[in-house]
Amino acid sequence: MNRNIETLYQIAGKSRRRIIGLMSGTSVDGLDVALCEFTGTGMNSEIQLVKFETVPYGTEYKQEIASVFSKKQVDLEKLTLLNGWIAVQHSHIINDCLQRWGISAGDVDMIASHGQTIFHAPKSLHKIEKFGNATLQLGDGDHMAVTT
Repeated sequence: MNRNIETLYQIAGKSRRRIIGLMSGTSVDGLDVALCEFTGTGMNSEIQLVKFETVPYGTEYKQEIASVFSKKQVDLEKLTLLNGWIAVQHSHIINDCLQRWGISAGDVDMIASHGQTIFHAPKSLHKIEKFGNATLQLGDGDHMAVTT
Protein backbone atom coordinates (compact mmCIF):
# COMPACT_ATOMS: atom_id res chain seq x y z
CA MET A 1 0.00 0.00 0.00
CA ASN A 2 1.20 3.53 -0.75
CA ARG A 3 2.83 5.05 2.37
CA ASN A 4 0.62 8.16 2.31
CA ILE A 5 -2.56 6.13 1.90
CA GLU A 6 -1.44 3.85 4.72
CA THR A 7 -0.88 6.89 6.97
CA LEU A 8 -4.38 8.19 6.20
CA TYR A 9 -5.81 4.74 6.88
CA GLN A 10 -4.07 4.62 10.27
CA ILE A 11 -5.30 8.12 11.17
CA ALA A 12 -8.88 7.21 10.18
CA GLY A 13 -8.71 4.17 12.47
CA LYS A 14 -7.68 6.15 15.54
CA SER A 15 -10.23 6.64 18.30
CA ARG A 16 -9.14 10.28 18.62
CA ARG A 17 -7.86 12.53 15.85
CA ARG A 18 -6.36 15.99 16.30
CA ILE A 19 -6.85 18.21 13.28
CA ILE A 20 -5.82 21.81 12.70
CA GLY A 21 -8.19 23.84 10.58
CA LEU A 22 -7.19 27.11 8.92
CA MET A 23 -9.44 29.90 7.72
CA SER A 24 -8.14 32.84 5.72
CA GLY A 25 -10.84 34.90 4.15
CA THR A 26 -11.09 37.88 1.90
CA SER A 27 -10.45 40.42 4.67
CA VAL A 28 -6.74 39.41 4.65
CA ASP A 29 -6.44 40.52 8.27
CA GLY A 30 -5.16 37.29 9.77
CA LEU A 31 -5.23 33.52 9.84
CA ASP A 32 -7.70 31.69 12.09
CA VAL A 33 -6.07 28.56 13.51
CA ALA A 34 -8.28 25.99 15.27
CA LEU A 35 -7.06 22.77 16.85
CA CYS A 36 -9.98 20.36 17.11
CA GLU A 37 -10.25 16.88 18.52
CA PHE A 38 -12.47 14.42 16.67
CA THR A 39 -13.77 11.23 18.24
CA GLY A 40 -16.12 8.59 16.88
CA THR A 41 -17.13 8.08 13.28
CA GLY A 42 -20.10 8.82 11.04
CA MET A 43 -23.24 9.89 12.91
CA ASN A 44 -21.44 9.20 16.20
CA SER A 45 -18.70 11.75 15.54
CA GLU A 46 -17.98 14.40 18.15
CA ILE A 47 -15.83 17.48 17.77
CA GLN A 48 -14.21 19.50 20.53
CA LEU A 49 -12.40 22.80 20.03
CA VAL A 50 -9.10 22.43 21.91
CA LYS A 51 -7.33 25.68 20.97
CA PHE A 52 -8.12 28.68 18.79
CA GLU A 53 -6.20 31.77 17.80
CA THR A 54 -6.41 34.46 15.14
CA VAL A 55 -2.89 35.44 14.10
CA PRO A 56 -2.67 38.84 12.38
CA TYR A 57 -0.86 38.92 9.05
CA GLY A 58 2.26 41.03 8.76
CA THR A 59 2.73 43.91 6.35
CA GLU A 60 4.70 41.86 3.79
CA TYR A 61 1.97 39.20 3.61
CA LYS A 62 -0.75 41.81 3.16
CA GLN A 63 1.24 43.56 0.42
CA GLU A 64 1.90 40.34 -1.49
CA ILE A 65 -1.78 39.36 -1.37
CA ALA A 66 -2.91 42.87 -2.31
CA SER A 67 -0.74 42.69 -5.43
CA VAL A 68 -2.98 39.93 -6.86
CA PHE A 69 -6.17 39.99 -4.79
CA SER A 70 -9.43 40.25 -6.74
CA LYS A 71 -7.67 41.37 -9.93
CA LYS A 72 -8.80 39.98 -13.28
CA GLN A 73 -5.34 40.40 -14.83
CA VAL A 74 -2.34 39.09 -12.87
CA ASP A 75 1.10 37.70 -13.61
CA LEU A 76 0.80 33.89 -13.74
CA GLU A 77 4.38 33.46 -12.53
CA LYS A 78 3.62 35.63 -9.48
CA LEU A 79 0.55 33.48 -8.68
CA THR A 80 2.62 30.34 -9.00
CA LEU A 81 5.31 31.67 -6.68
CA LEU A 82 2.73 32.88 -4.17
CA ASN A 83 1.16 29.42 -4.09
CA GLY A 84 4.17 27.94 -2.30
CA TRP A 85 5.06 31.11 -0.36
CA ILE A 86 1.58 31.39 1.19
CA ALA A 87 1.73 27.75 2.31
CA VAL A 88 5.08 28.35 3.98
CA GLN A 89 3.79 31.50 5.71
CA HIS A 90 0.75 29.60 6.98
CA SER A 91 3.03 26.78 8.13
CA HIS A 92 5.14 29.18 10.17
CA ILE A 93 1.96 30.46 11.82
CA ILE A 94 0.87 26.88 12.62
CA ASN A 95 4.29 26.04 14.06
CA ASP A 96 4.29 29.20 16.19
CA CYS A 97 0.78 28.42 17.50
CA LEU A 98 1.76 24.87 18.39
CA GLN A 99 4.79 26.15 20.26
CA ARG A 100 2.71 28.71 22.20
CA TRP A 101 0.12 26.04 22.98
CA GLY A 102 2.77 23.55 24.15
CA ILE A 103 1.70 20.96 21.58
CA SER A 104 4.08 18.88 19.49
CA ALA A 105 3.56 18.78 15.72
CA GLY A 106 3.66 15.00 16.04
CA ASP A 107 0.49 15.15 18.13
CA VAL A 108 -1.44 16.65 15.19
CA ASP A 109 -2.87 14.13 12.74
CA MET A 110 -3.91 16.40 9.91
CA ILE A 111 -4.14 19.98 8.69
CA ALA A 112 -7.19 21.22 6.79
CA SER A 113 -6.66 24.36 4.73
CA HIS A 114 -8.44 25.80 1.73
CA GLY A 115 -5.65 28.34 1.25
CA GLN A 116 -5.76 32.10 0.88
CA THR A 117 -8.70 33.38 -1.13
CA ILE A 118 -7.43 35.40 -4.10
CA PHE A 119 -10.45 35.72 -6.38
CA HIS A 120 -14.18 35.03 -6.37
CA ALA A 121 -16.09 34.66 -9.64
CA PRO A 122 -19.75 34.00 -8.84
CA LYS A 123 -21.90 33.09 -11.82
CA SER A 124 -24.15 36.04 -11.04
CA LEU A 125 -21.25 38.34 -11.96
CA HIS A 126 -19.40 36.50 -14.76
CA LYS A 127 -22.65 35.35 -16.46
CA ILE A 128 -20.88 32.73 -18.60
CA GLU A 129 -23.47 29.98 -18.95
CA LYS A 130 -21.15 26.96 -19.11
CA PHE A 131 -19.28 27.94 -15.92
CA GLY A 132 -20.63 27.85 -12.40
CA ASN A 133 -19.50 29.73 -9.33
CA ALA A 134 -15.74 29.74 -8.98
CA THR A 135 -13.10 30.80 -6.51
CA LEU A 136 -9.31 30.65 -6.39
CA GLN A 137 -7.28 29.95 -3.27
CA LEU A 138 -3.51 29.71 -3.06
CA GLY A 139 -1.45 27.70 -0.59
CA ASP A 140 0.22 24.50 -1.79
CA GLY A 141 -0.49 21.55 0.51
CA ASP A 142 2.83 19.86 -0.28
CA HIS A 143 4.76 22.91 0.91
CA MET A 144 2.63 23.00 4.05
CA ALA A 145 3.16 19.30 4.75
CA VAL A 146 6.93 19.67 4.49
CA THR A 147 7.19 22.81 6.65
CA THR A 148 4.93 21.84 9.56
